[in-house]
Amino acid sequence: MKVYCASKSKYGPLWKEWEDNGVQVTSSWLEKFDQGRLPDQTEHWDQILEDIQGSDALLLYSEEGDVQKGALAEFGIAFALGKKLFYVGPTEGSLTAVEHKNVQHYPDLKTFFSEVCGIAQ
Repeated sequence: MKVYCASKSKYGPLWKEWEDNGVQVTSSWLEKFDQGRLPDQTEHWDQILEDIQGSDALLLYSEEGDVQKGALAEFGIAFALGKKLFYVGPTEGSLTAVEHKNVQHYPDLKTFFSEVCGIAQ
């Protein structure tokens, strides 16, 4: 399964680690997550749209205290495109859309990647 990973950019190394373990990650922002705000936001968001269109699913990841911004827009794009939607993160105080019947919630990344992608770490 090709997964678009939506999260704070600080989790870029985490997604690279899962990618190294066999997860098919379509998030090309991982190649530039450490560059700060990119100067051409139109090009950046056009690429995000293309990456999400090329995925089978979107995984929204959040940890306690994270304030999501771009990841919420990415989630909305995937929702509108009818992609499979997954959420790993706290439920209290989170985006209410993660309670939608089409969003599957997992307690942690190990469980998600094991059960959904068949990959153990």
